[in-house]
Amino acid sequence: MPPRIACVYFLFVLCLGAWGCSSEDPPSDEDTGPIEKPCEGYASARCETMNRCAPALFAIEHGDLDACRSELRAWCVHVGHLPGVRVGAKAIGACASTFRSLSCAAWQARRDDPFCDAPGGSLSVDEPCISGYQCASKACYLDAQGVCGVCQPTAGVGDPCRQSMECPATSACVGYHCLKTMALGEECGSGRPCAGQLLCLSGTCQQSPALHDPCIENTCNNRLATECVQGVCEPLETAATGQACGLINGKTVYCGRGTCSSQGVCVAPVPEGRPCQDSSGPTCLQPAVCVDGWCKILQPSMCQ
Repeated sequence: MPPRIACVYFLFVLCLGAWGCSSEDPPSDEDTGPIEKPCEGYASARCETMNRCAPALFAIEHGDLDACRSELRAWCVHVGHLPGVRVGAKAIGACASTFRSLSCAAWQARRDDPFCDAPGGSLSVDEPCISGYQCASKACYLDAQGVCGVCQPTAGVGDPCRQSMECPATSACVGYHCLKTMALGEECGSGRPCAGQLLCLSGTCQQSPALHDPCIENTCNNRLATECVQGVCEPLETAATGQACGLINGKTVYCGRGTCSSQGVCVAPVPEGRPCQDSSGPTCLQPAVCVDGWCKILQPSMCQ
């Protein structure tokens, strides 16, 4: 399991004056209005749900609630202002409500679609993009530098993909292909992955044991950052910023909200304008991404 799970560079938006909205009253079904407050609620709901349902994974990905809320709010607001994205304040608020109402079993069964099946954007195939939510297909393939991309055709089951949000409902991006996912209690195996964080054991999709629960068949879910220790699911061993990480005394030590550097020390993510290195750290605080060794917040003007 990687020490910091990439989480991503894509989302949704409403029509704002900066992007040429009409001064006339919008249609009643258009999702408009400021997104800063809805993004704040969304970030809190998503962070709190993950911390409640997967505290060990949350510690590795985000560290603490304040850091998680700050980063996801910034990510939401930035991508929410990208041209072409059609999801606005109402949908963001509805997604926050969805996260708040999820049971942990339902959270485990969700596919990786952070914005609650938000619709695709207004951009057509081959138009430039930096986020999948700008594209009608939700598929934006970035260039080798990870900066500019073009919208791709809508993916079907079996088609290539990069993120699960590009795939049809009840499927997920596994091994860079959209595969139909199996629900709780259904048969699973090669080519038949379980949905979300469900665990495939003895050929059946099962709910993953929670932290401190008994292991199932001496197994816990590494994707939830847990391991079986004397029959109980315990968190993977983690270190704080500045502490030793990597293989220590025959056991892997991960970094809480950071990356294990080539020197074997945990380094924290850094903001826009700072040097970065995705493989050995530091990585970038969202919404910035590492481009040519520097943390940059992607803007449409970079692709013109």
